[in-house]
Amino acid sequence: NSELVDQFLEEINRNPDGQPNIAAIARKLGISRGRLHTRIREEAGMSPSDYAQRLRIKRCCQRLTTSDDSITDIGYDFGFASSQYFSRVFKKYLGATPSEYRKQMLTRGF
Repeated sequence: NSELVDQFLEEINRNPDGQPNIAAIARKLGISRGRLHTRIREEAGMSPSDYAQRLRIKRCCQRLTTSDDSITDIGYDFGFASSQYFSRVFKKYLGATPSEYRKQMLTRGF
């Protein structure tokens, strides 16, 4: 990763459970939102928002398989406004709802 991508990741990881403000991160890094978008897309193959969303979903996956917390609580804890929105976004990235994912992973012994 370039220094810019590393700094971007560092900023995202400062608030790992929430939805990052890409414009604020760009300002903090001293570049425009558009330039940040272009650089992240060039290096990561996706937009900064998509990259951050994928990291958030990955953290949700870890929690789904390592806790008995409700799916609603996990969604709220990771900054999703409703369990329906959490399920929709989760399914977009993984092709399964959080409850389906949890059931599949627990059946596999993860």
